[in-house]
Amino acid sequence: MELTTHAEIVFIDDDRLSNMICAKILKVIFPEHKVISFTHPKEGLKYLTEEENRNRNIILFLDINMPGMNGWTVLEELGKLSHPQDNPYTIYVLSSTLNSEEMETAENHPLVKAYVPKPLSIEIFKSLIS
Repeated sequence: MELTTHAEIVFIDDDRLSNMICAKILKVIFPEHKVISFTHPKEGLKYLTEEENRNRNIILFLDINMPGMNGWTVLEELGKLSHPQDNPYTIYVLSSTLNSEEMETAENHPLVKAYVPKPLSIEIFKSLIS
């Protein structure tokens, strides 16, 4: 996906340190784009589902394994908003585990663009975001 001047990159990941590192990397690679992170999935989901954000160019990096509400639940809630073909977000699922079942589920999910193993790096971001 090519970023426009109005693109936002959103992280929903309970790992605060990982969010900070990713935000710093992205600000170096794409300094003109807004980076937002949420450590609580419910807050991130609320942000994404607010009317003014539903039509924005948003790239979402979503962690799967989080306490309380996991990434699968976030995807389920986002799926209720629109048909998969009308999904306004580019969603990458993140996980630090290399669980083959989890990878396959993510790769086959209609809202998910790709499964991305952690840790993230400059090279990974450059390959995902052109």
